[in-house]
Amino acid sequence: MRMVLSLSPRRGNHEIARHHGCVIEKSRLDELLPVPRPTNSVGPLGRALGRVVPGVAATVAHVDEYADYWDAHNREVLSQVGTDPWWVVMGDSTAQGVGALSARGGWVGQLDDQLRLAGRRHRLLNLSVSGARAADLIEVQLPRYEAFMAAWGTPELTIVAIGANDSFRSVNVAALRSRLAHIAERLPKGSVMALLPVAGPATVARLANRTVRDLCQQHGMIPADINRHARVRRNRLASDGFHPSELGYSEWTIGLAEAVSLIDR
Repeated sequence: MRMVLSLSPRRGNHEIARHHGCVIEKSRLDELLPVPRPTNSVGPLGRALGRVVPGVAATVAHVDEYADYWDAHNREVLSQVGTDPWWVVMGDSTAQGVGALSARGGWVGQLDDQLRLAGRRHRLLNLSVSGARAADLIEVQLPRYEAFMAAWGTPELTIVAIGANDSFRSVNVAALRSRLAHIAERLPKGSVMALLPVAGPATVARLANRTVRDLCQQHGMIPADINRHARVRRNRLASDGFHPSELGYSEWTIGLAEAVSLIDR
């Protein structure tokens, strides 16, 4: 079922921000933020390992901490009056920065810093949720994205990084391809879709990545190859052996920076 949300300009005593003439009331903003977190943001295996493996427990502990950081960030950005263009992110725990030493140590924070250093002013809205699969993005994140877009227009930059949880938890490639296609159809031209991370055989991820490339070509979007600069080296994974570390995210960031034309391919 598709969730329908609206964010229309309204006047009253509770407005908290104005963006390009659109007044946002606190009550309206509360309908959209924080983005709901799924009950399965940490899978059963992760929860079980977290009880006995210190490295996994440390990474799992980041999930709520980093979600709280981005929730506060989003509200802060939306409470400010500004004219800088929007950058919106949707995705899973990798977009939350889980595995890095801080929420901003993930690829979102690293790319955000690089954009600012390059003089590309923007306001960042991070709608990602740890544990999200493609279906979750469709049901929860996309409606919020579309509500904000209806109020403020098309973001200058939209980046989606989704599918890793699907590829690790299921072998249903057809379902994943279908959901990726659904997402692509609802994104504006020029959006960036990250390829799924590939480690080892990763058959589902490799097949899904062919789909991502095809969808980007079909819909006028840009694929970001986060695997292109990956190196087999120590410390590129977090202590849980699953998420990238800050170093691993720096490799992802190179591929994303290429996609948004910050650096040459």
